[in-house]
Amino acid sequence: MSGNLGGNPTFPAQRFECAGGPFFNVGVTVIADEEFRPRRCLWSHPPRIGEIVTQFRDVALGSTIVGHGGLYWMIEREKKGAPIELSVRVDGEEVGRFVHQDGQGWARFEIPLGVHINKQHAQVEFGVSSKNHLHRHFCFEARSQ
Repeated sequence: MSGNLGGNPTFPAQRFECAGGPFFNVGVTVIADEEFRPRRCLWSHPPRIGEIVTQFRDVALGSTIVGHGGLYWMIEREKKGAPIELSVRVDGEEVGRFVHQDGQGWARFEIPLGVHINKQHAQVEFGVSSKNHLHRHFCFEARSQ
């Protein structure tokens, strides 16, 4: 599903769609950063209330979760949107948060794993929320190292 010229990025046929319509899904897509470079990431538009959660089971961890988050540059360049929070949980315990402000572009985050360092079989969750969900077309990528 494509948003056409000036619309949302293409949503893949295989995606996890939540209640509220096609914007509220988790799926791989590509957005353009502040230099209009393509960034492959997981679309995770926050809902009006609460958070959209992406869960990975049986993850082998290193010492940190490192990644990037942002919005399609045409959306965030005016710097008018509410901040977006990405919380990271390991085995149910929050290990850190990344707050994305409009205008930051494709921003890097690094979250130390504390007592979860080098676990071989962990459950990792990423929760995305915002106080105002309108036009918060957030996308992120992450890995453990």
